[in-house]
Amino acid sequence: MYRFVDAALLRTAAYPSTLALPPAPGPVDAPEYLEEWKVWINQVWSQPFVAEAVELASPGLARQLDSLRAGEEHLPKSVRRAAASLYRYVLRLRHRATPFGMFAGIASTEFGPRMSLRWGEEHRLTAGAEAHWLAAMIARLESCRELLMRLPVVVDSTCFVRGERLVLPCARASHESRLVPGEVSVRHTPAVRRVVASAASPVTAGDVVETLAVDYPALPAGAIEELLENLVAHGMLVTSLHPPMTKDDALGHVLDQLDAIQAHDIPSAEPHVKLLRHVQAMLAAHDEASPSQQRMLRADLGQSMRSHGSTAPLVTCDLRLDCTLTLPTTVAREAERTAGVLARLSPYPSGPPAWREYHARFLTHYGPGAMVPLRDVTDPNRGLGLPGGYRGSLHERPTRSLTRRDEQLLALAQRAACEGNREVVLTDDMVADLESHDADRPPSHIDLRFCLHASSSDALDNGDFTLVASGMAPAAGATAGRFLPLLAPHDRGRMAAAYARLPTLSESAVQAQLSSPPLHPHTDNVSRAPAVWPTVVSLSEHREDPDPALGLEDLAVTADDTGLYLVVLETGRIVEPAALTTVDFATFTHPLARFLCELPRARTAAVGPFTWGAAARLPFVPRIRYHRSILTPATWTITAEDLAPSSAAFAHWHESLRRWRERFGAPATVHLGDDDRRLRLFLDDPADASLLRTELNRTGHARIREAPEPGASEWFDDRPHEITLALATTLPPTPANTHAPTHQVAPLSPDHEHVPGVSPWACLTLHCHPQHMSEVLTRLQEAVEVWPVSPSWWFVRQSDQLHLRFHLPRPHDFASLAQQAGMWATELRQHGLAGRMRWDTDVPETGRYGQGDTLHAAYDVFIADSTAALAQIALSSTGTVHPQVLAAASLVDMAISLTGGTATGTRWFIDHPPNPATARTPRQLHHEARKLADPNDTFAALRHLPGSDRVTAAWRERRHTLGVYRDLLIPKHELGPRSVLPSLLHAHHLRALGVDEDGEKLCYQLARSAALTWAARNEGAHS
Repeated sequence: MYRFVDAALLRTAAYPSTLALPPAPGPVDAPEYLEEWKVWINQVWSQPFVAEAVELASPGLARQLDSLRAGEEHLPKSVRRAAASLYRYVLRLRHRATPFGMFAGIASTEFGPRMSLRWGEEHRLTAGAEAHWLAAMIARLESCRELLMRLPVVVDSTCFVRGERLVLPCARASHESRLVPGEVSVRHTPAVRRVVASAASPVTAGDVVETLAVDYPALPAGAIEELLENLVAHGMLVTSLHPPMTKDDALGHVLDQLDAIQAHDIPSAEPHVKLLRHVQAMLAAHDEASPSQQRMLRADLGQSMRSHGSTAPLVTCDLRLDCTLTLPTTVAREAERTAGVLARLSPYPSGPPAWREYHARFLTHYGPGAMVPLRDVTDPNRGLGLPGGYRGSLHERPTRSLTRRDEQLLALAQRAACEGNREVVLTDDMVADLESHDADRPPSHIDLRFCLHASSSDALDNGDFTLVASGMAPAAGATAGRFLPLLAPHDRGRMAAAYARLPTLSESAVQAQLSSPPLHPHTDNVSRAPAVWPTVVSLSEHREDPDPALGLEDLAVTADDTGLYLVVLETGRIVEPAALTTVDFATFTHPLARFLCELPRARTAAVGPFTWGAAARLPFVPRIRYHRSILTPATWTITAEDLAPSSAAFAHWHESLRRWRERFGAPATVHLGDDDRRLRLFLDDPADASLLRTELNRTGHARIREAPEPGASEWFDDRPHEITLALATTLPPTPANTHAPTHQVAPLSPDHEHVPGVSPWACLTLHCHPQHMSEVLTRLQEAVEVWPVSPSWWFVRQSDQLHLRFHLPRPHDFASLAQQAGMWATELRQHGLAGRMRWDTDVPETGRYGQGDTLHAAYDVFIADSTAALAQIALSSTGTVHPQVLAAASLVDMAISLTGGTATGTRWFIDHPPNPATARTPRQLHHEARKLADPNDTFAALRHLPGSDRVTAAWRERRHTLGVYRDLLIPKHELGPRSVLPSLLHAHHLRALGVDEDGEKLCYQLARSAALTWAARNEGAHS
């Protein structure tokens, strides 16, 4: 299912091999150990590596620890807090591989026949200006009016007009605070409207002012400039100072832009420009300096930057390790197998529930093949809005129900607990049993993170290792992307080339890189990644002409029955964006950016770390092993109520923890917390156990996972590590001709929708029981004939709703129609045949059935098919013919009429065998279908049935409308008759028999049986 590509990265702790730290003296929160903790702080803080690493990570804590070591007095509570913070950093330093300052770094990794490792101590630390500080500096520069007038500006691409206001739907958190991002709006005055029009593409703010001065001569120049300042401050105008997220040197970009406008000669801006130049020079000197000099340079940098009034973190650093690692190819092969089985065991093999629901809503609202501009489809008023669970979405996340997979895993976990087993070994048969039979495609590429347990390099070479999966990212490069600039040029080029060759889900699709600023400025530090694909999709950014990118206005959404697709409006070509970052989509990413990345993968398997589903709530779930891999560690959920109360003496509480571990079989060495925030604890140690008690006191519960015992990774000197490996699917892309749009469709806009009273079309939904629908439709057919305004109409059944479409001679005839339909519905309610009714906007399915004259011809088919379905209902009710046999014959007639010949129509059923129905089809029905659905002599068997005149007349009219529709389809090359046929057949089944998946399969089987019989007699061909 997956193959590895030449893009692997090592992440590991960077502590010196000679580092020796004293053990912790006791519980961190115990007052009686206060003096011992002071001694411990002095001993640990005297270690240069620890002090430097913590100083870089938390300057405030470092200053407090310096003060404690100097003998200054502090409150006991303050000392305990400082000790706990330092102890957490020590645990992180020794046991966590996530890159962070000097604590852990990265190195490129390759694969070969045997393992080789070189570990040195000359690691290279690369420094940069902290993003929050840089955002504050940009804001100060933008507040200099003279400088702002020289800067190019552009409207934020997510802005839109709602009523009388210009709206920025999800403005970034302010650079001055960590407030939650949210909507910002201003009055959409004529002046604001002119600004938006002028700055649709980059233009200097001064030019915009001049344009407004000409258009509004009565406005003072100062007022116009103030208007632009406010729009910039609110984020509605983006200046060129804001670097796109594909620029890895953000400070360099800012200075380049300042140089381009000669900002140094503006007195109010000159101090800021000078400081930025100074910081840039010191950062460059830092990266070339020795480790001992780097610490002094960072201290000087901090003084320079802090003197400018900022209290935010000032410098960020990334570490490239002095390490070269080659792993045996057997490790990569095991990673491939692990990724494949995780994809097979996905709890959502057809995509997350929210996206499945969104896909269904798109098909219902627009129809397959419709190409809807991205802005329109995501607008909650004009379109569908955003999927459930998204920031700002009006839709709830779909409720999760208990699945067959949940039941199986609950049984698996319960059995392991009862038998006292900490591990379950999955066999291939067990995987096949857990795997969903409705699985769709896996993502086209992913990142897999794992660590390796092996006793030695020889053991690793001999395949004697355990691969422990620790995480997944939904796109290859997401984990490594931000580190590419750190790598040596040949490694960077090798990995970028590997990413450039990654497959797409759809044939001929374009792989694109999403570039969009996160919602909090400080998150920029871990979000920047250079462009590795030629195509970039940009959101809320300022990009100049030499740096082209696709924007929201360039994109549309379309769909077919298998998935959703992002397409370029101009060409219809499919685009598959991915973000080279692991920043959490739900919390830190603009919802539209999340939408762009998730939409192409909406109906692929939701691949990630193994999840227990409903069983995750159990107090214990076992380790899951598959071949040489651990898919998930054994996990325990512990609550404060499981142990002695927090008010108890620590020794008593610690003893209750020991008894709980003994009762539940929990080990002493565990991980507390999730992913990159986890701490490795040794619960026999009072200091480590006290951190667990703190967590239980804070939240009332904690989840602990087994952690590797000391010596598990002796092949790597037992150093904590993770390997990040990019993997690409081995499945071929889906052929382009299976996707919608298979034809060029004009983008849909709200104007194409039919509003009752304004359009001659009116849409009515009537709620009624499925068993009553045939009677309701019969009554409607009789009622319409005597209404003052006699509309043409058609219907579709959907579960407990009847969807009725009326076509009126004139739009204003709707008043009469509404009155007559209301009286009819009231009568139905009085007879207990119907419930609520509502008029609604009608959205033509242009993607499914065509546009213009072609669509109107399709409407004629719907009307004729509705008449045919009603005639079939009437004939079936007499008991003369089985309703499904009659429906099967009707399907055959439709296929022949639309494809233009008996041979082509029957061949379609032969070439498209349906999935088998749940129940076995009675032989008698096949016999009846082969007779009744025989198209010879224009369905002679049907014509000879008593009372069939109405059906044959309706079919005759339908054949005529299908012929007209076919003739319009073919010369315009809009849609092929064969591509429309499945939709027409499905709609006919809904009209004639209603929603019944197995019943529909049965009808197709009967139609195919008749087609095979006809072909055998007339062509001598079997399928």
